Amino acid sequence: MKNVINWQEIMSDSSRKCIEHASRILIKNPKEVTNLIELGFSGVPRYSGRAVRAIYYALQVDNTLFKKELSNLVWRYKDCPDESVEFHFMGIFYMAELPKKQKELAELTNICFAAFDKTVQRIAIKVYAAETLFKIANKFPAMKNEVISILMAQSEDEHASLKITSKRIIKELMKSKK
Repeated sequence: MKNVINWQEIMSDSSRKCIEHASRILIKNPKEVTNLIELGFSGVPRYSGRAVRAIYYALQVDNTLFKKELSNLVWRYKDCPDESVEFHFMGIFYMAELPKKQKELAELTNICFAAFDKTVQRIAIKVYAAETLFKIANKFPAMKNEVISILMAQSEDEHASLKITSKRIIKELMKSKK
């Protein structure tokens, strides 16, 4: 009989220690990522963010984990139950390898561009979107001008982290265009 992992019990609180423990269990049981993704989309405030953070921390150890599951994640991103979950999923997109399939990569690109069109409390959503677009533009040089254009508009943002990230990425993309 297969052991069932009770993620709610493992993530009994939102402390970093607890979430890191969950991520270590996830690394040892990578097929469980689907259950954590479902918990992330469940909309249960107590567990949604914790589940996504556990995936995020696991990817910090090995960003090649969960390739199949995360490539499917782009299609569900619009269903994020709240900004906290959205923030961590955007961080996951930034940390993970880019999707291999053209349609999924195009959808991820659209998600990142759309992040700049909305008002968010967590500016890191836009920072992660900028970093992900940078990875995409490096893979597809034809996109560099479009990424530079959208980031130039962000370089005047009042949030220092977005302003600094945008300016750095613009500088690197301009240098690589030459």
